[in-house]
Amino acid sequence: MGTTQVKVTARDSAGNTNTCMFNVTVLAGTEPGLTIARLSTNVVLSWPSAYNCYSLQFTPTLLSPPATNSWTNSSGPFVTNADRIYSTNAASLGKRFYRLLY
Repeated sequence: MGTTQVKVTARDSAGNTNTCMFNVTVLAGTEPGLTIARLSTNVVLSWPSAYNCYSLQFTPTLLSPPATNSWTNSSGPFVTNADRIYSTNAASLGKRFYRLLY
């Protein structure tokens, strides 16, 4: 667990090189908690920004197995503030279920 800086160098057949550096962060084996709160006519969803590799998804119904749910990726908008990722959506009149998917 932790963050490691990775340096990658590519070389072509002519001997030209290019180098790129990036961080790889390995998190503990627990999933992030998704917080959902109603604010007036909106639903505010948030989770820790350390888990920015997760996608927010929604579905209008939860089906019992063996049926499968039809999940849709949320298009946001997403805002990061105080170490959390936030998405504010209009509260729909029907049901809507949310999850984070890695």
